[in-house]
Amino acid sequence: MFIALGEIIFNPNKNLDVKGQLERGAVFFNTTVAEFSFVGVRFFPALFGLLNGLLIFLIFYGLSKNHFLSLIFSSLYLFENSSIVHFRGAMLDSTLVFFSFLTILYFIYLYEKKKKKTLINYFILGCLTSLAVSTKTEAPI
Repeated sequence: MFIALGEIIFNPNKNLDVKGQLERGAVFFNTTVAEFSFVGVRFFPALFGLLNGLLIFLIFYGLSKNHFLSLIFSSLYLFENSSIVHFRGAMLDSTLVFFSFLTILYFIYLYEKKKKKTLINYFILGCLTSLAVSTKTEAPI
């Protein structure tokens, strides 16, 4: 749904006939790939891929409370080439990793919280977990 939202926000293909016909489980467009713009399709996966770097730093900082160690360990993730390549494409992996990191970060927050945890804290944790799980399970085949 985030990919569709990116298409709605940017609408880069408004002049093209992109209404595909369903044929043997695949959608074929009446346009060539050179004419089709992937800006809207790639926006949210690239945005989530960018925010994943910040989240992994915050996770390491939540665990170590040391800026330098957090920077060193998060740089292992930041400079890993396959995540850079895959997260800028129109795939669901960056969204899945984003919500997984967000769930882990919120769990660390709850673990270190000194006050009593309320039902709203557990509700938020459940919502974040369900967003991570439903990213791939609800994806169309």
